Amino acid sequence: MDVGDVLIRTAPMRQYKELGRLTGMPARQISRSIESTGLVAAYEMGRLDTRSFVEATCRAMGVPTLPLEAFRGAWNTVVGDVEPMLIEVAAVLARFGRLVVASNANPMHWAEVSVRLAASGLTAPALLSFRVGARKPSLSFFRALAALDARVPQQALFVDDRGDNVESAMRFGMTGFRHREVSSTIAFLANGSGRPW
Repeated sequence: MDVGDVLIRTAPMRQYKELGRLTGMPARQISRSIESTGLVAAYEMGRLDTRSFVEATCRAMGVPTLPLEAFRGAWNTVVGDVEPMLIEVAAVLARFGRLVVASNANPMHWAEVSVRLAASGLTAPALLSFRVGARKPSLSFFRALAALDARVPQQALFVDDRGDNVESAMRFGMTGFRHREVSSTIAFLANGSGRPW
């Protein structure tokens, strides 16, 4: 199960607005400066450590390197609140050993996300892009998921908010579902897992 915009809401552009507050630059300019470099993808695939990512991102913005904690605080504002009803269902699946969290994540975001998941009562194995060197929708990511859990792909349900990730999971042989609203995702999980909620 995916994390961002499934188990935890995100606030797109908020991190760029906060970086703008720190640097005096417009958020859209920061977004374009960072997104055009491939730095986020490299960081999410573990090709950059956090300090290198912060330094390279500040260079891309054309500003002096920000203090790590200030950057981290701004960067993590994209992480929103948990989705309580889905967390409740996911926690039940996790207690029965039937949940793996699978996320395109970077170390800063994951540090924040893992605390929020644990505080909400959800603890589960996690396959994270920065640890395996591949991001969804690449088949390499799903191969790593199969290496983590032998039930993948034949006995696995995959839930993600992005259609390209769901399509890739289905090409890999998993049953996929695109999350759009909480009630339909819970119904899918109840039907696919054989458990009523």
